[in-house]
Amino acid sequence: MAGVFVRIAFIWLLLFMAMQPLISHIDYMLYLVIKSNAEYAAQKAAPDGMLTASVRDAVIQNLKSVGFNETEIFISSNTNSPLTRGEEIIIEIQAPRIPLFYLNISGQQTPTHYFGKAYIISEYIP
Repeated sequence: MAGVFVRIAFIWLLLFMAMQPLISHIDYMLYLVIKSNAEYAAQKAAPDGMLTASVRDAVIQNLKSVGFNETEIFISSNTNSPLTRGEEIIIEIQAPRIPLFYLNISGQQTPTHYFGKAYIISEYIP
């Protein structure tokens, strides 16, 4: 009877060991999606001197197509009006993160959001 318990516990341990690299890989890919969309938004914002509504909508649609909930995506910029050429534009994207570890044996809080931040110089000429 003890052998059955050990086999069941061992199978669950193997399942967690097999799934953790997959979960970590998915987590890393989602982080790259957030980071690359922040860079994309910054590059598209440079000619206009600010983050426009069309670029914001394009980024939200990109993230929505990957599986993020559009109501939980926060995109911010350091300006609401066009910056002149040579000034710095900062774009920040925040989205909810998948749980990285299903068993929390350490008791420490794991990160709950992905953050992407991009800097670019404005190319807007008034």
